[in-house]
Amino acid sequence: MKPTDVFRTRIEPQKAPFAIDYNMQGLFLGSCFTEHIGGAMQTHKFPVQVNPFGVLYNPASIVRVIQRLIEDKPFVASELFLYQNRYLSFLHDTSFSDSDQEVALARINNAYNAAVMALRNANFVFFSFGTARVYEYLATKELVANCHKIPAREFQRRLLSLDEIVSDWQGVLSDLWQHNPQLQVIFTVSPVRHWKDGAVGNQHSKALLHCAVHQLVEQDKRLHYFPSYEIMMDDLRDYRFYSDDMLHPSGQAVNYIWDFFQETYLNAQTAQKLRHVEKVMKAFNHRILGDDKEAIATFAQKQLSEIKYLSDKLHKGSFKKERAHFLKLIEEAGG
Repeated sequence: MKPTDVFRTRIEPQKAPFAIDYNMQGLFLGSCFTEHIGGAMQTHKFPVQVNPFGVLYNPASIVRVIQRLIEDKPFVASELFLYQNRYLSFLHDTSFSDSDQEVALARINNAYNAAVMALRNANFVFFSFGTARVYEYLATKELVANCHKIPAREFQRRLLSLDEIVSDWQGVLSDLWQHNPQLQVIFTVSPVRHWKDGAVGNQHSKALLHCAVHQLVEQDKRLHYFPSYEIMMDDLRDYRFYSDDMLHPSGQAVNYIWDFFQETYLNAQTAQKLRHVEKVMKAFNHRILGDDKEAIATFAQKQLSEIKYLSDKLHKGSFKKERAHFLKLIEEAGG
């Protein structure tokens, strides 16, 4: 054991049988943890879409979303409902709602249409399962992705069975590959603890998710498991790696898991490009001090040269905002 490992049980990254690069498109769906990894990929200019329906906590709701994306059937006004002066959808989180029905519907369908294209063209999808517990709206028997703070008495809360999860996912994966045969699928179980279920209830739920994913991954080489839960629970394994609520990973923990993801799915060439992107983003967020116009113009021109290099190497149009920022610096410096 290495001296630095005396007080930890380290999990070592294992290279996946496929590599993600900047020419590959991806779609991320699932729990709030999805947004950590997917958001990091967006920040580093990978062409990915993240949670176009908002946060989806349970695997059954994710199945419904995938089915809807495959159908290519935009939402209509009758699928929204009015609650406390907001138009809402039971398949979306509250961020899509609005007091104006047309605005809410447009918000939903703009994200939906982009997601349809993303799934059709995706090389990989990433699914994060947060809980095996679901809520069914008693009035319609509809399984909901979000309760929108409607009183709990209007829902039936239950635990999905292992067979139910596996059967649903076997069906939707078959449909996915028929829709997009090139697709690689990455599953993870979110390390965020659902404490309202209690300590035992949370573990029961997570165990069901782990067993379901294990059964699925064993059935096809295009299915993969990323151990975010195990990294958090067995490698980091300390409350200093949690945020103030003691349930969500801290920023430091998220960065560690993101680094682990890179080691698993990025090859050396892609990792090198990512380092260049990080330098540009650091420069973009850099606060300009002083009024040396020549130095500012030189700094901005250097970043534009780096952006040109990256744009030639990566997909086009990745750095529109950053390019505009540095051009403005040059203009203000009189360059």
